[in-house]
Amino acid sequence: MAVYTPREDPARQIPVHIVSYERRSGRTELASQEKIESQEGKLSIDFRWLVQRCLEWFEECGGRVANLENLAGRAKVEWETAENLISEVPNPPNLEQWAAIKSILCKDLSYIWGPPGTGKTKQVLAKAIYALTNQEQKALVLASTNLAVDNALESILQFVPKEKVVRLGILSEDFKNKYPECCEQRAFESEIRELNKRIHDLVVERKAIEELKTLALDLEHNRGQLREYKETIPQKQSLIERLSPVVETEARRVEMVEKDLEKAKETLLEMQRESDSLRIPELNNEIESNESLSTVTRQTLSEYRHELDNLGFFSRLLTKKAKKLNTKINDAEDDLKQIEATLQSIRQRRDQRLVRFEELNAIICKEAPRVEDTERNLRTARKELASQHSTLDTAKRDLLACEKQIQSLSEAIDTDSIRRDELSRHFPSVDKIPPAERKAAIEEEIEKLEEEKKKFELDLSKKSVIGMTLDGFIGFSMNTSLTVDRVFVDEAPYAPVAKILPLLSLKRPIALLGDDKQLPPICENRDNSVIKSYWAKGAHFLEDVFRHGNDFEEIHNLSEASLQPKILTISYRFGERLARILDDHVYEIGLQGWGEMDTKLYVCDCEPHDVPNSEDWQNYSEANKIVSYIRRFTETYPNESAVVLTPYKNQAKLIWRKLRDEHLLDAVEVLNTHKAQGREWDWVFFSVSDTPRLPGVHGPFLTASTLPEGKPVLNTTISRARKRLFLFLDKTYWSQRRCLVGDITRAACEQ
Repeated sequence: MAVYTPREDPARQIPVHIVSYERRSGRTELASQEKIESQEGKLSIDFRWLVQRCLEWFEECGGRVANLENLAGRAKVEWETAENLISEVPNPPNLEQWAAIKSILCKDLSYIWGPPGTGKTKQVLAKAIYALTNQEQKALVLASTNLAVDNALESILQFVPKEKVVRLGILSEDFKNKYPECCEQRAFESEIRELNKRIHDLVVERKAIEELKTLALDLEHNRGQLREYKETIPQKQSLIERLSPVVETEARRVEMVEKDLEKAKETLLEMQRESDSLRIPELNNEIESNESLSTVTRQTLSEYRHELDNLGFFSRLLTKKAKKLNTKINDAEDDLKQIEATLQSIRQRRDQRLVRFEELNAIICKEAPRVEDTERNLRTARKELASQHSTLDTAKRDLLACEKQIQSLSEAIDTDSIRRDELSRHFPSVDKIPPAERKAAIEEEIEKLEEEKKKFELDLSKKSVIGMTLDGFIGFSMNTSLTVDRVFVDEAPYAPVAKILPLLSLKRPIALLGDDKQLPPICENRDNSVIKSYWAKGAHFLEDVFRHGNDFEEIHNLSEASLQPKILTISYRFGERLARILDDHVYEIGLQGWGEMDTKLYVCDCEPHDVPNSEDWQNYSEANKIVSYIRRFTETYPNESAVVLTPYKNQAKLIWRKLRDEHLLDAVEVLNTHKAQGREWDWVFFSVSDTPRLPGVHGPFLTASTLPEGKPVLNTTISRARKRLFLFLDKTYWSQRRCLVGDITRAACEQ
């Protein structure tokens, strides 16, 4: 997705389509639905949609991914036949290349590793596919970038007829002009896209017919229910109106009875309290107790008197018994008098109170049953009132629920009506033709379009070599089936393993080719091991991904892939001197330089000087000297290609700005090294930028071959040069260092 932001209105973002782009000058032609007045602004291109599409592929098609054990081809390659075919073409492979060709034709999963110029593409890939197609087998050729795909197909086209090769997706102008007959799939894609659109529109219309049918049924059902609910409203309102006064009257009656009952209870309670205060039962108990005591005392007195009457003469004369008995009789008579006095007093009190007591008890006995009857009647009235209240509350709730249901149904009817009208506007044919007939016509038309689409797929199936980018394959395979016999991925270490996994859905042998000592896949994130395990690891880590599965941390921490490569050690690009330096600091495989001409090395000493307000990693001395060299280059070598490379974005921005000011951008490209992967130029002007003799952040980082970040950047930068490599650097500092840049600096000075 591209967005244009005008300089004078930074808050405005206009979606645009890039019509054309001139790489050298940077001139870009845009198309937009909005009118763009400004001629200056910022163009932002976001490729995250490609990542999103890859994730969508896994969601929709992930179940088709096969295990590595299930990559056997439909037909085995006859190696002897292949060997004879390849032997007949000019410039036969060397021994290492023969071994590599056999590996990718006979193994289900193979990896060919070699530095630039070792023949990975022109010898191994191209001749293997030549042998494959001559055995009536089909090859799928893939790479991360369009340029890498075009380069691979150009090498293959040296041996395979043009009519057997097709290039899908966006391709370079050079390839299109050179091989127009191989680009016919662009028309296929346009036709397929148009057919898919027509099919999609018909499917949408079919869904609209089905939805309209459903809407009609829903509307009929909802309207019927709405009528029913509206009819019940008067009944429920009438019931509420009838019950409300009854409940109110009954409630008032209950309230009056409650008050009367409360008053009667209070009166009865007061009488009971007064009755209790008279203490008649207690007085009766006291009378009974004193009467009993009086009886006992009288009996005792009688016994004393009887005993005294029966006392003999001598007993009276000789003993004191008579005296004692007289004393006891006197005491008993005194006690009896006191008891009788007390008894008379209590009886008088009782007799005084008894009339009132009997009067109160008579009233209590009369009123108590009436109070009990009133309580029973009150309980019955309350129960009846509660029942009527419940009936009234239920009626009110039913009425409220009915009103809510009416509102809900009305809203649903309005929504369905709006949706029906909207569908009718978008699909007028639905109203003109009976739905059943239109649906049958749509089904028939979809079937015809699917058959027409299959014709294009049949045309594609006649091709022996299909080339596209990995992103192109992901998008293509989501909508279209593809059948091949073998899969080849060039520049494989630059491809994230996440984009290799969809290839396993083909269930065919896969050959990976590339140089994992150059730049790895670009993956910008905040050191998230889950993301980096699949998006920062190259395709050659495919076996490791299957072995470790979801152990993202383990995959992220891997420094070497377990997939054993076939190694190519003879480079026809580098001469002996540069090959030896690269082998010492990068490859360590005994790299041999068999190039007819060694890359010419030049060192341009740029004495560093501080510039106020300069940004980190910017070296003005190198930028100024590069401008002067480019000026001479354009005058002397107008027909040779050139590029300015630097590891740092800030330095690339500085150089680009200075070349623009001098009107020299038409002669040379200015790139960050990460954007140069897979490309080559006759001349490479390398701005090292790093030197500790400048203040700020300028210590060796991406130019330090001893650091894991620097080694692939340096190797990629140096290997972009076909003829001449110019190093712009602080010679005083770098010539003293034992590293890749230091060795090249010294080698350039010695030549």
